[in-house]
Amino acid sequence: MSSSPGWLQRFFASDNQIVLDRVLSSSNPYEPRFQALLQPLIASAVEGAWPMLLPVSRNGELYFYGAEKDRRSLEELRQILQASLGSADTYPDYRLIKDTEDEAERILLEQAPAGLIRIDLLARTQSEFVYRQRVFQGLATVLALYRQRPRMATSFKRPLGRILRDFFAACQLKDGSAASRLFEELKTTGNFSQRNLISLELQALEAERRWTDIVDHPRLIDFLGGRIPVSVVSLLLRALGHLGTDSLLERGAFGCASLEQLRLLYRPLSPLFATPPLLEVRECFVSDWMRWAVGAGVLGYSEGLLELPNFVDSEWLDQLREWVGLSIDNEPLLITAQTFPKVEITEPQNFDEFRLLLERSLSSSMQELQEIWLALQLVSEQLRSRLIAYPRLQFVWQDLSQTFDGSRERGWQGWLGRLEDVSADPDVLIRDLQEQSQNWSVESFSETEFSKRLHGSSCTGILLRDSLPLLLDWLDSRQLLCSADFWLEWLELLALDDLVNPSDVLLAGQVVQHFLSRPSQLDDRIRLGEALEVLWEKGGSVTAYPGMLEIIELLLEESQPGQHMLQKLWLVLQGFAVNRWARLELSQRYLTKSLAGEILGQDCEANFPRALTQDVDSENSAFGPAAMSGKTLAIYSLTEGAARRAKAVLEDMFAGLDVELNHDHTATPTLLNLAKKASYFLFVAGSAKHQAFYPVSRIRQDLIYPLGRGASSIIDAFCNYCSDNSLS
Repeated sequence: MSSSPGWLQRFFASDNQIVLDRVLSSSNPYEPRFQALLQPLIASAVEGAWPMLLPVSRNGELYFYGAEKDRRSLEELRQILQASLGSADTYPDYRLIKDTEDEAERILLEQAPAGLIRIDLLARTQSEFVYRQRVFQGLATVLALYRQRPRMATSFKRPLGRILRDFFAACQLKDGSAASRLFEELKTTGNFSQRNLISLELQALEAERRWTDIVDHPRLIDFLGGRIPVSVVSLLLRALGHLGTDSLLERGAFGCASLEQLRLLYRPLSPLFATPPLLEVRECFVSDWMRWAVGAGVLGYSEGLLELPNFVDSEWLDQLREWVGLSIDNEPLLITAQTFPKVEITEPQNFDEFRLLLERSLSSSMQELQEIWLALQLVSEQLRSRLIAYPRLQFVWQDLSQTFDGSRERGWQGWLGRLEDVSADPDVLIRDLQEQSQNWSVESFSETEFSKRLHGSSCTGILLRDSLPLLLDWLDSRQLLCSADFWLEWLELLALDDLVNPSDVLLAGQVVQHFLSRPSQLDDRIRLGEALEVLWEKGGSVTAYPGMLEIIELLLEESQPGQHMLQKLWLVLQGFAVNRWARLELSQRYLTKSLAGEILGQDCEANFPRALTQDVDSENSAFGPAAMSGKTLAIYSLTEGAARRAKAVLEDMFAGLDVELNHDHTATPTLLNLAKKASYFLFVAGSAKHQAFYPVSRIRQDLIYPLGRGASSIIDAFCNYCSDNSLS
């Protein structure tokens, strides 16, 4: 074997118990069973081959680093490793390292500046040679597969629409780690302006629940210096809500808050509150309007409080005014936006007047903005052409044009019409949807027009699939309902995709949830089962398995006919689980057996391996059940079946843990008392009402939030919480 490069020698010399010289030695190698595991990984690195998968052993702990030549290749490696290793022996969420104080990591980063993937073993895997061996062999197989691949002239680049589909699906499901990773991938495409990238980054931060990082983002000034996009306004208001505003959205809540602390929080964002936002005047957005009103009141912008929609509770508004000490005649406590005298708006006669009118539009009400737009329409092309030398003003002009050129009213209809244009650039279409759809009117949406396109060409089908997360978010935020047949057609379109990945299974779960919320026929439910079978046949994997369990639970919760369809689908999923039993997480095995008993009857026990008790013992060190003795976990969920299943599994997994359930629709004394006494409180937001959330969140700042509302999500959320907080 060739001599090893200097950097590799330094890497293994840096507090690594694996001795490189012994792995490379023919006279003094490791014991054969260890040598056979180490040699394939290290030999590949010695030869300078990409990717690199290097083992580290420190203080009795074994872990691995993955490295690639660029960021895109590193993302591909991460996906391949997750598919190959699963979650039976390693934690599936690999840590991405770009900056470090660790000497070995610094040495490796010099060779792979794009970053490192760290692969950590479960506690059970650390203690058993057979499990460690399986990880080594899995990594060696990945390297062998890379060597068999034909050489490509360029790195693989995923389509923009596919990346955006995965990104917005992750954001909607509040999967922060996936959203952050996909944002990094979006940055490499070169398809977005700096403002758009900031907007995408803020959405990724929201998925991670990093509220302080959102309001403290150093590039927010790029938005606050101009008219702020509606999507960014709503996101900032939600972040402020989590940092304090949401506790004030009820009558009588102001006495518990500190006015001075809120002023410190809101002051850097004061331009957001200087004039009423361009939020839709629909009651479904009442929380956003109330959050904005709190900010305007705290900063003393009394005039804005006169322009609130009439669905904002007038008694609550009076309490807000009294709390902040405002009357209609008060002057603002803080004015940072440029103000203009109230003069008649006329056609600009020169460029200075044109420029001032554009500046004035940034702090105008909607009524005044309409007058400004009419005057700007009269500006000559010669004056408009001079904007090219002023990028900021040019953006203001473009923003006004998009607001008043009718595109908002055409909205979905206009975008669907562009799908018929064979010359249209798919990347432009999906980017326009991402940038503009939150401004589109409800009147522009037509279920019938969408359904027509769902049966169109393959190119149209790809764009529609990529649009689904944005459509779901748009419909949900406006509380618009569509027919069961509409959602069934969407599910069938997803199933027809050539490539189905785990995020598509999660999207399918949302579609199924919408389908089940509407009346349907037995034939529709049979079609639903067939579409789900096709989807699983194409995209079934250990990573996608939890998402499919959530779908099964959704179907179990429904009382509509179709039990035969459910049994047929379950047998497909059960066969998959039994064949990959060792790769499933312990909680997934418990839940699989629980669901099988509900669907097929309790006599199905013989269909499963009998090693479950032994598995519990081997994973005790990971979960530390002894520390749970006397502890109480409260689960608040309106999905009673899922909560009941989660309770049974968690009490089996965590010896001594007492799980109490609550399904109250409002903040009853029982619920509030449970919030006070529980050691841990898990709040299933996807199935809970805000009437319960606000009072509970005032009592508990340490709420645990699952990604979904099924038992699988509930169990995963608590296990991850225990792991992250080192409960032992």
